[in-house]
Amino acid sequence: MLLQADSVKYIKENIDDETIDLVIFDPPWGINADDIADARGPRGEKIFYDDSEKTSKNLIHTLMPELYRIMKADSHMYM
Repeated sequence: MLLQADSVKYIKENIDDETIDLVIFDPPWGINADDIADARGPRGEKIFYDDSEKTSKNLIHTLMPELYRIMKADSHMYM
């Protein structure tokens, strides 16, 4: 299943504790990639997103406890 949503909000509202076997997480790395890359959407439009260090750290610190909560014991996370 592939979803496009606010990850923290979606996980909190829709996923029960210890129900996920595997998490693949590719977080923003806080390297300002939006300044150095020419990202384009499906219709060729320029895509802007905040990949600043502050925003990236905030997302990771907010999302990691939720990911831990939903993962089953002995499950895996690839980051």
